[in-house]
Amino acid sequence: MDVIGPVMIGPSSSHTLGAMRISKFVYNLFNSIPDNVTFYLHGSFKDTYIGHVATKNNITHEVIGSSVGGGRIKIISIDSISCNVTGELPTLVIENEDVPGALESIVRVMSLNSINIAQVSLSRMSKGSKIANMVIELDDELDNSIIETLKMLKVVKSMIYVKPLNC
Repeated sequence: MDVIGPVMIGPSSSHTLGAMRISKFVYNLFNSIPDNVTFYLHGSFKDTYIGHVATKNNITHEVIGSSVGGGRIKIISIDSISCNVTGELPTLVIENEDVPGALESIVRVMSLNSINIAQVSLSRMSKGSKIANMVIELDDELDNSIIETLKMLKVVKSMIYVKPLNC
């Protein structure tokens, strides 16, 4: 027996859930509702929905992501840092000094606290730019003491902790 689902116009409910989860990821990135958001819609969303514009204390983050079906998402860029984040794991977005040992000092804090790193993405504008960026997905959530320890590292210029989606 073959079962054929309904013919639909526009995105499926699982893709709609994916868009909601991307929005939740951005909410977690800001840890609040942004004042200004610009959505660029593609595929079936482009044909059936209208983008929205909204701003938050002049702080800007760029997130590029896709709904990949079944309510799952794939974030491929955070603030121009290429990555492959699902939102399922706790995530650190770090701007750091581009110096030897920067990654090691961050990883050492994780190791001393028995936090396993699932994935790391590193980038910098160019050699000699003095600033690098990393996105780190973790197997476990961080408590505030670990977050504060990381923020106090000399090599860390700024850091955002993004909680997992859980939705």
